[in-house]
Amino acid sequence: MGGDWSVHQVEADGTLNKTASGRTTTVKTAHAIVFDPSYRWLFVPHVEPNAIYQYQRTKSGVFGDTPAKVVGASNGGPRHLAFHPTLKLAFASDEVGNSITAYQFDQRTGLSAIQTLSTLPVDFNGKNTTAEVKVHPDGKFVWVSNRGHDSLAGFAIEPTSGKLTKLGQTPTEKTPRSFEIDPDGRWLFGAGEGSGKLAVYRIDTDSGKLDRVHTVNVGKSVTWVMAVKFK
Repeated sequence: MGGDWSVHQVEADGTLNKTASGRTTTVKTAHAIVFDPSYRWLFVPHVEPNAIYQYQRTKSGVFGDTPAKVVGASNGGPRHLAFHPTLKLAFASDEVGNSITAYQFDQRTGLSAIQTLSTLPVDFNGKNTTAEVKVHPDGKFVWVSNRGHDSLAGFAIEPTSGKLTKLGQTPTEKTPRSFEIDPDGRWLFGAGEGSGKLAVYRIDTDSGKLDRVHTVNVGKSVTWVMAVKFK
């Protein structure tokens, strides 16, 4: 809500220095911080201005204070952003527009929008906002969570062009604010902020189908889930 992002030094013991070593002012609803795979670009999706602010790393190793703005879908409201593991693509969940927008990524100029698809069934008339977006580790699929329809919308990614094709929606827990895919790409974990439960799905890596196999009670207001792989 403050409309800025800051940089904090990581200390030797792994803690963060409480004093910011740099702070950049943007506008209200700066929602996330996402780096490109090379860490040469930093992206900040903004819901209300309907823009992704992009910052390029300078020769001195810091990101400039003056961003370029990337606009995707009309009245989209980009909330989160996820990069493809191999193609020069990124995908945004459009919170207001109930859609997913695909962006071409150029190392010199940053992002440019190329495709937008709805995350909802054509016959749905209720209230909804999107939240999280995640790309499968093998780059074949991408999902977006629907809060209101309470589902995970799936899309197949064409391996050459990156064009998206709808796979439909999979029911999940109430208010799916966050979900995660395990690093090996076999499981998807959907957190229900409105139910206090975690839905566990087996991923069919050929079709992108999600098969729900477990439901775990984890407590009230589940707002984030992350899967990590231990060596």
